Amino acid sequence: MAPSGAGCKVAFENVHLHYFSPANETHALSDINLGVRAGEFITIVGQSGCGKSTLLSLLCGLIAPTQGRVLIDGAPVTGPSRRIGFMLQHDSLFEWRSVLDNVLLGAEIHGQDPAQARARAEALLERYRLAEFKHHYPRQLSGGMRQRVALARTMCLEPDILLLDEPFSALDFQIRLSLADEIASIIRSERKTAIMVTHDISEAISMADRVVVLSARPGRVKAEYPVVFPSLGSARPSPFEVRETPEYRELFRVLWSSIGGHQV
Repeated sequence: MAPSGAGCKVAFENVHLHYFSPANETHALSDINLGVRAGEFITIVGQSGCGKSTLLSLLCGLIAPTQGRVLIDGAPVTGPSRRIGFMLQHDSLFEWRSVLDNVLLGAEIHGQDPAQARARAEALLERYRLAEFKHHYPRQLSGGMRQRVALARTMCLEPDILLLDEPFSALDFQIRLSLADEIASIIRSERKTAIMVTHDISEAISMADRVVVLSARPGRVKAEYPVVFPSLGSARPSPFEVRETPEYRELFRVLWSSIGGHQV
């Protein structure tokens, strides 16, 4: 069962969002109620334009709801916070900075102690198998390696919550599979609360503890599905292992039908 807002790490309570222009009004989100437990990894799917990425922008404090509340640990979100790390579709690495300097960028912006930040950055690069490339430049890296650098840059700020907005969509299929496996493992091992928006149903199932389906605009929570794999026992399977299970095939069918059988 999905959690209610009370006691959750993240909560959306009766959230509505309207966009206004001189010509018209767009009702983007309608009565969103959604809670995410500390340490839970959820994925959000739905048809294009339903408001998936908008939910992340609300949680980041980049925009405010027209009605309702967005909460972190019970406190209203009032603006951007270092507690939230954001990983985007494009890695946005600076080509003129080395890998290490890219990872340190956020720490520099926030005025963190340089020695402590460097120690964290180098430890992350070691953990993500990038240590030998720390003096390379982004143009010298593969797409998957660049996204690992982007993750290290995000994690260097030690966020409580990770938001991922289609972080693998620019990569080819084989790299996507490998990187999804790696990043899901990293997020779980570091016990981060994570919310990922994706257009890929397979990705949504294989990485998450729970999949949330949004309706067509105005987006509302249409359905929520826990992701469990009794056929594999109690241990959490890797994203690659998940795709071989009968539970995966059944949940894929259910999600496809719930979304409406459209490209999401």
